[in-house]
Amino acid sequence: NCYTQTEIVQLSDDYYYTQTEIVQLSDDNCYTQTEIVQLSDDYYYRQTEIVQLSDDYYYT
Repeated sequence: NCYTQTEIVQLSDDYYYTQTEIVQLSDDNCYTQTEIVQLSDDYYYRQTEIVQLSDDYYYT
């Protein structure tokens, strides 16, 4: 089973905050989180985390 969650929120400062989370629960569990945030300084901050829980562990 794969669970996906996407949320796009526009706050009162007219900036968009997006969060995307994809979680798959199975024999090889992979968890991905992606967040793109634009702050008031007009710069974009992106954080991406990919975690796989199995015989191989890798983090990016």
